[in-house]
Amino acid sequence: MPSNPAVLHTHGASWLGRTASRILCVMTQPETFGPYRLEERIGRGGMGEVYRAFDTARERTVALKLLHPALGADAAYRERFRRESRTVARLSSPHVIPIHDFGTIDGRLYIDMRLVSGDDLAAVIRRTGRLEPARAVEIVRQVADALDTAHEGGLVHRDVKPSNVLVAEQRDRDFVYLVDFGIVRAVDGAADGATLTGTGTAMGTLAYMAPEVFVRRDVDRRIDVYALGCLLVEAIAGRPPFPGEGPALMDAHLHAPPPLLSALVPGVPPAFDAVVATAMAKDPSRRFATAGGLAEAAVAALEGRPAGPGAPPPAMWPPPPMAPPPHLRPPGPPPRSRGTVIALVAGLAVLLLAVGVGAVVLTTRTPAPPPAPPPALAAVFPGAGGTSCGPAGGLDEFTTRSGAVPVEAIVCEYPDVAPDALVLYARWPDAAAATAWYRDTAELGPRVDPGAAWVVDDVVQGPLYTAESDGTVYTTGLYEGMAWTWEIRTGSTGDARRVREQLVFRPRAELGG
Repeated sequence: MPSNPAVLHTHGASWLGRTASRILCVMTQPETFGPYRLEERIGRGGMGEVYRAFDTARERTVALKLLHPALGADAAYRERFRRESRTVARLSSPHVIPIHDFGTIDGRLYIDMRLVSGDDLAAVIRRTGRLEPARAVEIVRQVADALDTAHEGGLVHRDVKPSNVLVAEQRDRDFVYLVDFGIVRAVDGAADGATLTGTGTAMGTLAYMAPEVFVRRDVDRRIDVYALGCLLVEAIAGRPPFPGEGPALMDAHLHAPPPLLSALVPGVPPAFDAVVATAMAKDPSRRFATAGGLAEAAVAALEGRPAGPGAPPPAMWPPPPMAPPPHLRPPGPPPRSRGTVIALVAGLAVLLLAVGVGAVVLTTRTPAPPPAPPPALAAVFPGAGGTSCGPAGGLDEFTTRSGAVPVEAIVCEYPDVAPDALVLYARWPDAAAATAWYRDTAELGPRVDPGAAWVVDDVVQGPLYTAESDGTVYTTGLYEGMAWTWEIRTGSTGDARRVREQLVFRPRAELGG
C-alpha cells in the first residue's frame, strides 16, 4: 500500500481525499486563515480550494476546504451548508473521514477535516489492474458501512465511484473511507426542498449513474446501491460496467443488461453475476434495499454459500421498461403474407441495424423456444409502411460466438423507399443472446454517432453507431416488449439512409432536447 499522505480534493462540488500525487500547486509562502496556517494547496474545484493546513489552536495538521467567497455571501446557501455539514459531521461510521469543524471566518465558509494517508481506488486499479475478488469484496463491505450510515442519517451520497473511495493502510490491511460528501443530498430535504446540489440537478458521474437519474424520477438511497454495484464490477474486472461515453453510456445504463463478472474474469464464481444483476437492476425496487445487503451477498458469493434470508431474489433480465411509448401496445397479430406486413415477435433484447455487414462467426446452435404471437410490424415501426416481408432463408448467419441462435428471422423489402434494399429482422430467445450478437458484430468497428438516434414518438430508443470505412450503420434500442437485431442489405449507402429514415431515425437536434 502507498504511504503517500492522502490529500483532500475538489471536483465540482467535492471535498474529500486524493493522494499527494494529485497535488496541483505547492504554495511558496505560508498564508493564514484564522487559526490555520495554510501550508500547501492540494486541490481546487468549482466550489473552492483545499489546503493542507496546520491548526495552531489545536496543534494538528488537517485538510481545510475554503469555499469561494461568493458562496459565503449567500445567506440561504450558508444555512444549507451548515445544516448539511452538521449532518455529515454526525455520521458515526469509521469509514467516513471525520469533520473536525466547519463555519465561517471573515465571511468565508470552511470545513476542517482529518488528513489521512492512502490512495483512491481508481489509482489503485490503474496501478495494479483488477483486484482479487476477496480484496474487492472487503472494500465494498467497508464502503457499504459508510453508505448505510449516511442513509440512516437521511443522506444520499450521489457520487459513489472508485475515485471517491480512499484506500488507506491499517495494520497491513486495506482500510477504506468513502469520501466526497460534498454533493450529498438530504433525503427529507429542507423546507424549501433545496440542498447544496441545487434543485433539479442530476449530480454524479455518468459511468456509475442509476437509470432513474436520467428519467428524472425521485431518487433515494438505491442510486447509491446501483453505483456500489458498478464499483464492485470495476474493482474485480478492472473496468467500469459499460464502455463508451455520453449518449451511448447513458443508453447502456437505461437498457443494457448488467455485465457478467464470471464471463469478464476467468475464475470469478458465477454467484457474483446474481449479485451484480440485483445491485444494478433497472427497477430500483428490485435492488438490494441497503448497501449492506449488497455487501453481504457479495461475501456469500465469495464464500460459496447462499445469500442470507433477507437478500432479495436475483434481479431478472429483461427489466420493466423505463419509459415505454404508449403506441407500442399493438393489437392482435395479422396473418402472415408476403403482400402484407409480417408480424415480428415480442421478447426483450437489443435492436441492431447494420448496412451491408458481413456474416458473424458461426458456432453450434442452441435450442430455441417456440415463437410467441407476434404484433404487427407497422405497430412497432410506424414509419415502415409499404413493406413486404417473408421468412428469412436461415438463422445460421445470426449465430453468436457463444452459440446462441435467434428464434426466428424474417426479411422485408421497402419498394416504396429503396427498391433494392432488404432488411433482416431476428427475434432472440433472451436479451443476453441478442446482446452477444450485437457485440460480435460491433467488433467490426462502429463508433457512436452523438448526432443521431433511433426514436419513436420523440422517445429516444437507442444510440446510432457508424463504421466510417464502409458506411455500416448500427443501432441498439429497447422498448416495451420488443427487441430486434437488424441487418440492412443494399448496394447503396443512400438506399440504406432512406430505409433508416423511414424507420424513424432522426437527428437528436430535432428531439427538442
